[in-house]
Amino acid sequence: MKMLRTAALLAAGLLGSAIPELVEGPALAQQGAPVDANAQPAPVNTAKPAAPAEVVGLRDAALNDDIALGIVRDLTTEIGPRLAGTDAERRAREWSMARLTSMGFANVRVEEFDMPVWVRGAESAEIVGESPQKLAVAALGRSGATPREGVTAEVV
Repeated sequence: MKMLRTAALLAAGLLGSAIPELVEGPALAQQGAPVDANAQPAPVNTAKPAAPAEVVGLRDAALNDDIALGIVRDLTTEIGPRLAGTDAERRAREWSMARLTSMGFANVRVEEFDMPVWVRGAESAEIVGESPQKLAVAALGRSGATPREGVTAEVV
């Protein structure tokens, strides 16, 4: 029953975002835009908008159900932070697939896509000269790479 409520909430959310288009129909031609007298009429949208009472019922059922909170809580405590391209992201993906499948969802799958990923490298900095000392540094994500020969500059 909880799975049905969760699925119903997802469906209501997706349907709710489409309701204005369903009610208002296709966008009206811009005022002053040229019109082709020979153009075929736009297809009529025959989708039936969800009755407000149905949407309210789905919303209320979801608000009285803590399954979504449980999923988020479990994901964040069992897997933790999930930076894209990391082992933690892979574990989270496998965890999510197993969780949704165990809840009875059909057609659960991973769709691959390319995405640039920043990987932290080794970083170091030191003061050289009369009083040499190492400095504590940390690379910032997506920051530019330092040339292989390093950077030498005066301390101001």
